[in-house]
Amino acid sequence: VGIIGLLTHDNTLFFAGAAGALYSSYRYEEDRKSSDRLRHTRAAYFGRASFWRNGHHFVRRTTWKHGVKYYYFVRMS
Repeated sequence: VGIIGLLTHDNTLFFAGAAGALYSSYRYEEDRKSSDRLRHTRAAYFGRASFWRNGHHFVRRTTWKHGVKYYYFVRMS
């Protein structure tokens, strides 16, 4: 969104996109550095494109719902 705002010279889109990107980065860093085991584990998993667990391969996918970006994992095998 920020890039679209920059290209179209729309300051509102630019700042909204930049704020969203900064907030996502902030949350990731908070989870990564957290002493809370669950938050730290969540950051470790979502920081990867894929992982293996109990003999199954999971791949990260992205979806958009109501303008919000979400990640989820799909079991491949």
